[in-house]
Amino acid sequence: TPSDTTNYNTAAVDVEVTVSAEFLEGNVLLEGNQYGDTLTATVIGAQEEAKLVYSFYRNGETEPFQTGGNPEYTLKAEDFGKTISVKVTAEGYAGELTPGYGTPIKPRDISVKADSPSKTYGKEDPSLTWSILTGSLVEGDQLKGKLTREEGEDAGTYKILQGTLTNANNPCYAITFLSGTLTINKAQYTVR
Repeated sequence: TPSDTTNYNTAAVDVEVTVSAEFLEGNVLLEGNQYGDTLTATVIGAQEEAKLVYSFYRNGETEPFQTGGNPEYTLKAEDFGKTISVKVTAEGYAGELTPGYGTPIKPRDISVKADSPSKTYGKEDPSLTWSILTGSLVEGDQLKGKLTREEGEDAGTYKILQGTLTNANNPCYAITFLSGTLTINKAQYTVR
């Protein structure tokens, strides 16, 4: 390392840094990032021989939770509601890029639609199931809660309700629910 700091190669300090195409001019903007997304830090214009080190922090903590040459980090449940920042340094170069801070990590958007089953009058209700319309669950996750339906046993249609499949029971997800319909068909009988 040179003793005259005015001769330091500061290329790593002056480069443009981007994270997921939203980390611009040295600032990390995490707006819109959701639980389960992967953040990627990209440094444009650094010296090819510079070994970049990416340090990820939660809520401005002094110790990073991930440091090293990996520019990617997948947001986990423990990041929900917290703010993630990234500092980028380069081995052998003076200084560091100003850390950027984003907005708190948001719940993952997901749209769920109740399936529309049917049954015959007098029979037990079928299982009330649902399907994902938009968004996705993070690998290994399952939504918690059960659907319910309007009361009644006469032939006709009954709205399927969200029941306990709620954001309160699934805090890492922002659930948009679309109801379905349970159809109760008339029973057939023969008069002799």
